[in-house]
Amino acid sequence: MALVGELRFLSGPRKGQTVRCTGPTVTIGRSKQADVVVDDPFASRLHVRIVRSGEGYVVENASSNPTKLNGKRVDRAELTDGDTLQVGRKCRLKFRLVEQVGAVISHVSGGMERTGGGALDGNDEYVEAPEGPQTAAAGRERPFYRNPKVIAALAVYFVLLAAVAVWLFYAPEAASPPTATPMRSEQEVLEKLVPELTRSENPIKARETLLQAQTLASTASQEPRNLWAAFYRYKEAEAYGEVLSTRDKLTCDQLQRDLAKRIWSLYINALAHMQTRRYRDAVRVFNRILRLLDYPPPEPSDAVIERSEVYDNVRAHLHRLVYLMRRR
Repeated sequence: MALVGELRFLSGPRKGQTVRCTGPTVTIGRSKQADVVVDDPFASRLHVRIVRSGEGYVVENASSNPTKLNGKRVDRAELTDGDTLQVGRKCRLKFRLVEQVGAVISHVSGGMERTGGGALDGNDEYVEAPEGPQTAAAGRERPFYRNPKVIAALAVYFVLLAAVAVWLFYAPEAASPPTATPMRSEQEVLEKLVPELTRSENPIKARETLLQAQTLASTASQEPRNLWAAFYRYKEAEAYGEVLSTRDKLTCDQLQRDLAKRIWSLYINALAHMQTRRYRDAVRVFNRILRLLDYPPPEPSDAVIERSEVYDNVRAHLHRLVYLMRRR
């Protein structure tokens, strides 16, 4: 049975692969036109030739770069079974003479049979090795952009990008932020504290409400929340038709001024927090103002009294703050 030359890659990207020399000449080099392509920058485009000579093979250096046989530089030498051939700096090949069994599997232009990662067994029979990551390589490392994991990651990325684009296209426009016009002075707060009243003549309730207002006013200095409760009761008494005395009018006006002064101090503090984007502190201060203006007066009460403009202004500021905090 005829012997045929076989080359097995010992290093480089094709480590583990074997090829058979079935033609009269096999070329090895870096060029794609070579029968055996090696990935080594120090190898020439057509570096070496393996020529059939009778029953054996001869190696010929075909370039100005060195070719080493068993560690020694050669220009032309006879190959024997077990020789090691070095092409360039990194690529080393093992030469073997094996029996050619069966039909040739495949050929390339120079007459070389590719057999994958095969080897000789104990009986000198050629055994085909299972294909693995190294034997499946085609002589060159696969570019990173052809890696299946990279392709899958890019596919997921573009799908998510498309989903976001569709959502932005079809999503309803975000609601515009609530508007809140800042109050400019303590005098403006004073004027906006007075609620609009719906008058309802009732002398009995007017008298009862006036007595409650006088009682609350006497404790307003110890309990700040009674400022609004007393002021509210005085205005409610007027809604019932009570004509306030000069003393009661002075007391009501003083309650209004004290309340406006306290609210203005808290209000400018809250606006300062908004300017520095300390939204949580601003919310805390605005809520203190609302607690001053939301203290329920004693019952019963059936007079219709609307909220003051100060209360509505602070509530608008709070709504805007909630909107800004959600967008952070």
